Amino acid sequence: MTVRWPPAVDRPLLAAAATIWFGVLAAASVWPASAAIVVVTVLARLLSPSKVVAGLLVTCVLIGVGSGALVGHRRSALESHGVEAGRVTAVVEATTDLIDGPYGGTFVAKPISVSVGTLPTARLAITGWAEAPVTVGDVFAVTGRFRPGVTRIRRSLVAGRVTATTHERIDAHAPFHLRIANALRDRVGAVIRPESSDSRGLLVGFLIGDTSDLSDLSADRMRRAGLTHYVAVSGSNVALFLVFWWLVLGPLGLRRWWRTTAGLFGLAIFAAMTRWEPSVIRAASAAGVLMVARSLGVPLSTWGTLALAVAGGLVLSGELATDVGFQLSVLAAIGVMAGSSVWRFRPRMISSALSASVAAQVMVSPVLISTFGTVPILSPLANLAAGPLVLAATGVSGVAVLTGSDLLVSLASGLAGGVLSIAGVAAPWPQVGALGLAAVLIGAVVVAVVARPLLIPTVAIGVAVIVSPVVRPSIDPPAAVFLDVGQGDATLFIDRGLTVLIDGGPDPVVLARKLERYGIDHIDVLIVSHVHADHILGLEAVVGRMPVGFVVADFAHHTTPAAEWLEEQAQALDIRMLTPTPGWSFASGMLAFEVLGPVRRYGSPNDESVVMLVTMGHERILMSGDMETYAQGDLDVPDVDILKVPHQGAATSSLDWLSRHAGELSVVSVGPNQFGHPSSEVLDVLESAGARVHRTDLDGDLVRAGR
Repeated sequence: MTVRWPPAVDRPLLAAAATIWFGVLAAASVWPASAAIVVVTVLARLLSPSKVVAGLLVTCVLIGVGSGALVGHRRSALESHGVEAGRVTAVVEATTDLIDGPYGGTFVAKPISVSVGTLPTARLAITGWAEAPVTVGDVFAVTGRFRPGVTRIRRSLVAGRVTATTHERIDAHAPFHLRIANALRDRVGAVIRPESSDSRGLLVGFLIGDTSDLSDLSADRMRRAGLTHYVAVSGSNVALFLVFWWLVLGPLGLRRWWRTTAGLFGLAIFAAMTRWEPSVIRAASAAGVLMVARSLGVPLSTWGTLALAVAGGLVLSGELATDVGFQLSVLAAIGVMAGSSVWRFRPRMISSALSASVAAQVMVSPVLISTFGTVPILSPLANLAAGPLVLAATGVSGVAVLTGSDLLVSLASGLAGGVLSIAGVAAPWPQVGALGLAAVLIGAVVVAVVARPLLIPTVAIGVAVIVSPVVRPSIDPPAAVFLDVGQGDATLFIDRGLTVLIDGGPDPVVLARKLERYGIDHIDVLIVSHVHADHILGLEAVVGRMPVGFVVADFAHHTTPAAEWLEEQAQALDIRMLTPTPGWSFASGMLAFEVLGPVRRYGSPNDESVVMLVTMGHERILMSGDMETYAQGDLDVPDVDILKVPHQGAATSSLDWLSRHAGELSVVSVGPNQFGHPSSEVLDVLESAGARVHRTDLDGDLVRAGR
């Protein structure tokens, strides 16, 4: 095993960067920053015989403390602006693009002028944006209500929110470099058309870090596979952009300093294109430092370049010290530089890629575990497989953007689709915590020392194969699985030769994880109780992503955007949709399904829920959807053993009806909510009727085997 430690000449620079970082963190901590200064001063005198180096470290910690103090000052200014809530009319400039949300768009803006009311001078969140597109640098006249309160929108701290009621775009020119950056972003979107498929959406992520057109499901799989750093634009993207930049500027024949100036301007444009992602700031700063050093004739290694880039970034923006993206970018760069030759075997390309991937994963794992709790066990191998595809896809799509070639876009999209396939294979594999990671690393070291290096991936795959079946719950069919999908419903019925899903909950990422957990790769019958989003939106994890036999739903008298989406997808994928009527039934093995309702048409979509009586072995289960008192009064329900309580246990059911049909087990499918679900009165009635109540928000999934 060979680790490339930084050369002696670069160690003072690395120590200086680390000391500045330490100073920034000390200034933001609860213990006095003066203690940091004392600690660094003492260590510098004890560890370094050179007074120059000791003085440098003490100076650096003072600089870091100063930068950290400015961070605290900016936060205090946000909290103490003294502006009260009220109506305002103001001119604002967008500092972020529009961020989609469940209640309209949001963007961050800085006020330029205020004509009615009062606003803080700090940045604000503009919410409730429904129509006009927003791009960084756009200027709007906005009327709305201001509410104070420090909060974070992505990476921006804001002093409050303005809920816009009216707005008008103002003809104002953004800075020159920002106009070029926005034009290039528009060019990327126009050529690649990321909205047309997930693979094209991923291409835009590779090029400029924008994953807004990548589905939540694919983004989650990329994260669980340990591949999200490929859409956190970094050094390779900066290098590729500079190559294209020099190709464009090459005919001008610029001399050395003009070439350096043009390169720095290009880096500013690229940083604006990628919306100043922390990883881009780190990589662009390093590239800028290297270009200036070469123009001055100063030899600078990659270690020294990284140290100066990190130090400069922390001095200019102390907030980077606690930014997870910046931390991961720096640690990954260190891992790649130090560990790219840990293992050496032929072919060298594979050994270098595997070494760099494992070393980077080792370096970033402490931050990942402290932030997210786990790391993907298959990440190094997934990166080894995905890395060449990402590099090729990024390069080909970059040329496609320059030339406008749709053929190249299609080729790059196919390569990106390969990355998504790798993510889909790796995502379901185990995630490990601190102890599991330590065991894997110790095992890798032992194998590297006592065996051939090629055994490392073999052992990793073997361990994962052994562990994976253990973490998957076993289900003996027939079985009903009431899934914990949050504030909504989703229930699986499984028998040999038949898999039925009733509703999909509100979140496709959550449903996808549940289906992976139980090994579901197809749905024979998909039943949708009614049109509301908390029963349909999660089906994005199913429709179009795995085989579906047919859909049972009744959207004839009520509809929603979610229901319209499902109908459009079914039509596009040629999935048959059936409208059920009372008495319609189907069966296979030990599972039988019969439609009980709705028995007539209702004004409420909840009352028009498709109500199913499921017979599983010797048990009867009532799947009630969200039906309420009117439908309950019309419905003739036989005695049941299990009741899926209607409408997340809301106080919209007849208490007498619940008491009569509670069964021996009542399941409340519910998640965190602001509606007060489930109602305490409903729970009391169910328990008084002798039912055992299972709440998915408290008890998780319920697997009920047939009797």
